Amino acid sequence: MAFGNGKRGKVVRAEAFELTDRAGNVRAMLELEDDGSPRFLLNGPDGAQRASLQLKADGTPSLRFRDAGGKGGVVLGLARNGAGGLSLADAQGRVLATIAVDADGSPAVELSDKQGKVRVRIDVRGGSPKILVLGPHGSIDWFTP
Repeated sequence: MAFGNGKRGKVVRAEAFELTDRAGNVRAMLELEDDGSPRFLLNGPDGAQRASLQLKADGTPSLRFRDAGGKGGVVLGLARNGAGGLSLADAQGRVLATIAVDADGSPAVELSDKQGKVRVRIDVRGGSPKILVLGPHGSIDWFTP
């Protein structure tokens, strides 16, 4: 580790680090999972995990923010093929909105109902925008050509 003055500091090595508050509660953790992938966790005052940054074993990163119940929240991720996405979930953990860019660069937006079923999909493939509206059972109710 280099400091601003060009001198090297000492290196601390470990498989995990825990940051605790004055009461001894773990508020942050930097650790390696069993497969060797690193992750950084941030816990709320109640000890519930509220945010995480992870690099999976295959090299794909993800950033997660969770609500107080630990299920709802936001996930930002990148797949091995270069596709990226942002997902928004409700308090039950159902993904209700997704914005993604496929590996080929095609953007898409999906909106789901309260049951988590995709009801609207907007995408642009090959330069042509398309809108698809689905019924509650997955049938096509309306679409653009």
